[in-house]
Formats: sequence, C-alpha cells, structure tokens
Amino acid sequence: MSWQDDLRRLDADLAAGRIEPAAHRKQRDELLAQASGSTVASPVPSPLRRPATAWQSKNPAAPGAVPPQRQETPSSPPNYQPPPRPPVHPPAPAPPWKRTGTGVPAVADHLTTAPSPADITPTRYLRVEGPLPDRPQLSRFPPTHPGGEPVAPGPAPQVPDEPGKHRWDESAGGRRRPAWLFVALGVFVVLAMIAGVTMWLGSGSDQATPATAPSSAPEAVRTPPLDERVPQMPGKQNPNNSTMSIAKGLELGLYPASTADLLNANGASKVIYRGAADGGVSYLVLVVPTSSPANAQAVVEKLYQDALAGGFRSVQSALRTVSGRDGDTFLNTTWYGSGSNVVSIGIAEPDRGQAGLSSELDKAVDALEAVLPVS
Repeated sequence: MSWQDDLRRLDADLAAGRIEPAAHRKQRDELLAQASGSTVASPVPSPLRRPATAWQSKNPAAPGAVPPQRQETPSSPPNYQPPPRPPVHPPAPAPPWKRTGTGVPAVADHLTTAPSPADITPTRYLRVEGPLPDRPQLSRFPPTHPGGEPVAPGPAPQVPDEPGKHRWDESAGGRRRPAWLFVALGVFVVLAMIAGVTMWLGSGSDQATPATAPSSAPEAVRTPPLDERVPQMPGKQNPNNSTMSIAKGLELGLYPASTADLLNANGASKVIYRGAADGGVSYLVLVVPTSSPANAQAVVEKLYQDALAGGFRSVQSALRTVSGRDGDTFLNTTWYGSGSNVVSIGIAEPDRGQAGLSSELDKAVDALEAVLPVS
C-alpha cells in the first residue's frame, strides 16, 4: 500500500470519526515525512499509539527474564522541519474574451447544432447561408470592429414594397388613409349583415307560422274535454254511450225523475254516460258536471241517503257506497265528488248470496279515480 493510500485511509477515518484530529495530524505528518525521506517524528503525540515494548517469548515473571524497557517518544524534537508541500502550479491563462477590457473576438461564422466544449465561441448566434429572395443578406451574428468592439446598430434597410403585401393606399400624394375609416366601414358591413339576417328570419317565420301552428307546443299540453277522458268499462259497449242532456238521460231510463230534478237544481245541464256488459256483469257510469264543488257534494250526499232509504245497506268504504238485492240482481253503487263533477258507478250482477263489494266495482272505481280524483 502506498503512502497516498494511507493518507486517503486516514482522511476516511477522520471523516467517519474513528480517530481524533490530533492523531490524524500526527499520523499524516509521519506519512509525509516518510514519503519525503525524513525520519523525524511528529511533534504532536498520538493518543492512540501504545508505548513500544520489547516482545517477550516467555513469561516475564520467570527467573532471569529481563523486564521490558519503556521507550519515550520525544514531545518536541529540536530539529523538526515541516514536510514539504506539493508544488503549486500557476493557473492557466484565461482566454482572450474573458480578460478585462476585451470583447468577443471577431471570428468567422460557423454552423452548429448544439453547444460543444470544442466550440471556439459560445453558440449564441446562428447564421443562415445564402441570400434570401428579394431581401438583403441577414445574419444573426452581431458585426464587430477589428478590435472586437461591437458595432452600434444602424437603421433597418428599407424593403421595397411588393404589390398586394400592404393594406394602405399611398397613391394619393403618399398619404395613408386614416384607420377610423376602415373601422367605420367594418362596423357598417356588420350592421348590414345583422339587418339582412333579421329580415330573412322574420319573413321565414311569418311564412312558416300557418303550416306549423297545428303541431306547435300548445297542442301537446292541451287538456282533452271531459267526455274524452271518461274511460270505457270492460265488455260490450252500450250503443247509447255519449254526452247527453239531463232530459235525454231520463228518457233512456238512466235515473228516475227525482234524480233528474236534483241534477237540474244543482246547475247540471248534461250527463256523460258509459255503459257496458261483460257476461253477466253490467256497468253503468255517470259523470255529471254541476255549477260548483259544493253542489256536487250535495248531489252525492242526497243520492246516498235516498239509496239507504230505499232499502240498501251502507258498505264500509272510504266513499259513499251501498249494496243490496233487486230481485235476482245484486247491486253495488258508489258516489263521490271530483271538483264540481258528480261521479256515479253502478255494478249489477246475478245474485249468488253475496253480501259485500265485488271486485268489478273496485276496478271500475280505480279507473274513474285515475281520471277524476276524489276531492
């Protein structure tokens, strides 16, 4: 191992904290002294060096053994000289462009694609070889005097105008037209286009209105008349199903004369009739518009009380409902008010000893409430 390796090992031990700085200096001085041919010990004692003792091959306590002698290390030798330092080489001369008072040397342009240590000058300027069409030759490298001083930039050369390349008309005495003239012209053109589009859209909408009016949005939200919303009952429809007067319903036997007088007294003028027969089950639905919701509730209550007085019994239900026998027929009838409308639903079926509501009546009430909810 050379003395340079020993020095590196000492530096590593000092950096790692394995030896003290005093021991590092002592051992370093000794290594440098040995490398320079001197055998003078370092004046700084090493705290890690143990005192040298003679090696004994036998027990020192045995008879005739010579006791070891301790060798003292001189603390400050009189003829100590510091080890020679390595020669210091003078710094390399700076390049001409880095010296004080000098500029960038004037050298010829050269092509480059990226900075390189072999470049003569920094790659800050590039030059395009060859003349440009109809333009003076240009260079991005700044011109310099022979002494290296940069040349002050002069006025840019005048480039001859080309036809079609500028927007100003200088034919009239070399005077340009003012900018506000072109701005005003542009605004006028835009306003003219807006006016034309508005007139075209207005004329088009007027022509299209008669054709598109029947299929416009109000058609989709238009509420159909009441007689179109009343549903039909299951089975074969009665040929008299229609919207008729109170007198016509009395003539067809849809209700007795007392009921006709009650409807007329509460502002009713027409009745919507829906009748059907499904096997042995018959349906009779009447919707009668009155003059007010209070009149509709009065008609419902009067018809319900008349049915109870006629021998029918009340059925436990949320609506006014009765049931009973009429000969060989079992009847279920329900009345309720929906706004100013009176809704009457009657079901007739063969008497089989039943005593309550039929499923057919439940279905019919649900169908009517979907169109005319209970108020």
